Amino acid sequence: MQTNAILAAMTSNTNFPSPTPPLATIQSTIDSLETEETAVLNAHPRVAQRDVLVAQLLSQLHLLKAYVQQVADADPANAPSIIVGAGMAIKKPTSYSKPDFEVVQGQNSGTVELSIRSVSKRAAYYWQQSLDSETWSELPETLQAKTTVTGLKPGATYYFRYATLTKNGKSDWSRIVSIIVV
Repeated sequence: MQTNAILAAMTSNTNFPSPTPPLATIQSTIDSLETEETAVLNAHPRVAQRDVLVAQLLSQLHLLKAYVQQVADADPANAPSIIVGAGMAIKKPTSYSKPDFEVVQGQNSGTVELSIRSVSKRAAYYWQQSLDSETWSELPETLQAKTTVTGLKPGATYYFRYATLTKNGKSDWSRIVSIIVV
């Protein structure tokens, strides 16, 4: 059980002088839970008591996690080693973020796909295309934050932009994105 590894790592660890909840309380809950687990295997009516102990242990672990985070926040230079020293893992930040406006080649020649981050559950999206970034042609409006444009001339450079309509009104036109169609 990973909880036992956390308790072992935090016991006598000078970074955590007074964990909340106390480690002895968590160990007591683990011991009770293990007893109930054994009892559940032998007597079905004890499932409810086991579930209560599981919920109690999860609550205590959330409090302990918050305590470790508080200690780590107080010492940013050593925060990673403090967290790892508690037997816990550091959450890796997610690096993927959908671009604000993306234009990519479609699956077929002469096709591109336009997509943006959704601005609202209730929004309309207006799309435009141009061959010179000055004269714009309207594309079909969508209720989704994406659209596919077909019938484009391969080898030509096309420019695209969009605007949105929400309960707050219509936005300005977006930045222009260009692509050479294949």
